[in-house]
Amino acid sequence: MTRTWKEILADRWEGVDGLYGPHSHEVWSAVEYFSETKWFAHVGAPIEPNAGVVQVSGWKDACSIFARFAKGPNGPYDMFGHLAAAVELVHPVTTDPIEGAWWQEARNEAANRAIFSAHTPKAIEESLFEVPLLKYLFEHMSWALAEIIGSAHVSSTYFREQLQWFSAGHFPCGWEGSWPSGRMRVF
Repeated sequence: MTRTWKEILADRWEGVDGLYGPHSHEVWSAVEYFSETKWFAHVGAPIEPNAGVVQVSGWKDACSIFARFAKGPNGPYDMFGHLAAAVELVHPVTTDPIEGAWWQEARNEAANRAIFSAHTPKAIEESLFEVPLLKYLFEHMSWALAEIIGSAHVSSTYFREQLQWFSAGHFPCGWEGSWPSGRMRVF
């Protein structure tokens, strides 16, 4: 059974108190998680019907979040394929003088440890999707860390909720419906 995002972030660590603010243990748990995740190991595998998500049927559908031109500049996703409404809620953490410094440190640490490219699927067109896909993962990691650091005042859990799907080897790829109503799309 896949661990929930709350379970993924629940570990306690030596020597991290205060390193990334009051949620340092959760941040470090995320950094560890990003370094250990086997990205895409089970994309396309069946998902339980009662999982509360919409399962997409293939890479073309999953990567439609990168087709900005199809959605226009005011579409639901930002230029990296993330739900713009969720990004807007988390963005202030990155520009706050104190939280932003913690975020930058955590982001750098996670970037040095996470290996996204080693798990890039061979089944997708390299020239079309590899760079956006790797950028998507890096940005997801960044927004998840900001969401954790600012969790005392950020009402969104959007990026953290995706952790269990990445951990299970799937690819969370957008949202069906008008967020926060609706369901996560997963391949």
